[in-house]
Amino acid sequence: MSGNLKERDVSKESIISSAQNYIGSMLKNLPQKLKESTGEVALNIICEEVRKMPVPLLGTVLASTIRRTFGEEQGMGRNYSDAIEMLISIQNSTSSFENELRSYNIQMDEIANEISLLRQLLMEKKESSCLRMIRPTLALDYPQGDNEIHFILANTGSGSVIVEEIFLEVEEWEPDTTIDYSLPAAPLNFVMLEAKLSIHETQYPLLKLNSEPERTFSAKGEGADKIVINISSLENARYSLRLRIPYFDIVTGESGTLYYPATDEEAFVVPFYFAPGWKHLEPANLLDRDVIFQELKETFQSILAVFENHPVSNPLREQKNCEILDELQIWYDPENSINRTFSFLSIFIPPFVGMAVLEKEQDVVELILKLLCHEAEYFDDQIRNECRNAIEAGNTRYYIPEYFSDMLILINDPEAEQLVKDLMLETEFKQRVDLSDMILSKIKPLC
Repeated sequence: MSGNLKERDVSKESIISSAQNYIGSMLKNLPQKLKESTGEVALNIICEEVRKMPVPLLGTVLASTIRRTFGEEQGMGRNYSDAIEMLISIQNSTSSFENELRSYNIQMDEIANEISLLRQLLMEKKESSCLRMIRPTLALDYPQGDNEIHFILANTGSGSVIVEEIFLEVEEWEPDTTIDYSLPAAPLNFVMLEAKLSIHETQYPLLKLNSEPERTFSAKGEGADKIVINISSLENARYSLRLRIPYFDIVTGESGTLYYPATDEEAFVVPFYFAPGWKHLEPANLLDRDVIFQELKETFQSILAVFENHPVSNPLREQKNCEILDELQIWYDPENSINRTFSFLSIFIPPFVGMAVLEKEQDVVELILKLLCHEAEYFDDQIRNECRNAIEAGNTRYYIPEYFSDMLILINDPEAEQLVKDLMLETEFKQRVDLSDMILSKIKPLC
């Protein structure tokens, strides 16, 4: 970060203008800097040049975004030329600049506010280094996104400070058996650092895990970083966490440690619960799996009771179905709530059957088969024709659900495999009922 931050205009317009001027100049010099470089080497050069942008915070955020979007580890067939095209696009006009950054969840208004806050802090006179964590914020976005921690890390004093690592530490955890029945309708958020938690680990060195180098924070905010830590979990657990950032002053040799929250405050708590509509958790990794399994089983039984107690022609079926969706807080079209119910079941049945295998609960086979039978009551001619054409073409994989193999494990009879396939491909209610009876007669006890 060049220039005297205390004397600079920190309006959004001035930030954009300064950034565009720098990017324009950088793009002119890039061919010479890249020379024969390709792949990750070229991308590293681009990111390093972007990070030098004479606008605090924005250079760091933009460089991190480029790396995570166009890096080879993304496996998306993108390369450094795509990153150059992105920079050309955002350099062309003010609106393109903001819109392009917004598509990566970088908000210019937020950047301007943070730079203004940093400017105010730098007005305080300090004779020694002073590494500060500014505006730490915990955003609980799970399950639509992942839980996140946001903060600015800057040396608001003199000298230079080295941060070799940023540790995220688990102080304690407990199972979280909450079930989130909502279904997806939102994008995921931008991240800079990632931490995938497990109840078996207590410490996460974030810079090392994300292949990031140590950070240097020079005097008066030079090199200030905006840090965003994206936190996910392998298990459904509620974690108590604390950040620990050890550092040392290059000039004086003195060392210190930043904590968030402070050591005399309670650790912050982040929950990760069972939410198949948004996140996949392996049934084998679920904590207190039997509790979650039982709640899901009761939910499915309630849905089945609506179908069994009220014929298709009875308006009470739709009414009672709506009441269940309301209770589960699932959005639906009032004119066609049944369609939403089967959409919900298609998402929640696979992990439920996976849990049934682990719990050796064979009785769920009948429950699932009955739900599948009632699904056929709502097939229209288009669905029936599509299924018929797929069978004739020998392309039936789409119609065999992902929990097919788990159902066979629960039935425990190889002779039932074709019957289950036939049921999945059958579009008539009565025929599905007949096939269900045949499948249930094949069930053999699990060892």
